[in-house]
Amino acid sequence: MPAAVPNRRRSSARRVRLGSQARRDAILDGAREALIHGGLDRTTMDDVAAAAGVAKGTPYLYFSSKADLIRAVRYEYGRELIERGGAVLDPELAPSDPAAQRLERFAASIFDFAVQHRELHHVLFQDGASEGEQLAPVVVTVERFLGTAMASGELAPGNPRFLADVLVAGAHAAMLPSLHRREPDREAFLALTRDLINRLFR
Repeated sequence: MPAAVPNRRRSSARRVRLGSQARRDAILDGAREALIHGGLDRTTMDDVAAAAGVAKGTPYLYFSSKADLIRAVRYEYGRELIERGGAVLDPELAPSDPAAQRLERFAASIFDFAVQHRELHHVLFQDGASEGEQLAPVVVTVERFLGTAMASGELAPGNPRFLADVLVAGAHAAMLPSLHRREPDREAFLALTRDLINRLFR
């Protein structure tokens, strides 16, 4: 059972006057911390406020409900993941590299990001219904990349959205067993993902 978020008496001492965006970012950071300690179901908005070092009612000035806040945390997770690895899919940055190789590097960057944020990843993905929501930014990025590969002739014509959905879902399914190990098996994940990509591009 997830441990309750510890009482942070220092929270009031570290409160500072923040601008609107900075305060919102602090609340999101507090939400991540609170979720890791308390879990998705047990974490309250008061826990988030304590972790963020803001007054109890402040999170409601930026998010209408806990569900709204969780959606924002999930969106930011996906955005940060894309920022970390999405550049390798930019044809202008690696125009001579085969598309399949760039997809493999993208998959590796996603795995490394998930390992780095493994505790948060487990919390955010424990609800299977949220998987599509969280992976949506990844699917859109891969869809755009596959469309470019089709236009250049590297990939046979088809439905890039459908293929992106299959590829991302398959890669995520291959990732989860590795993330649940004490020592994440990066090579096993990459081998499975490489096989999936090769099947797509053959």
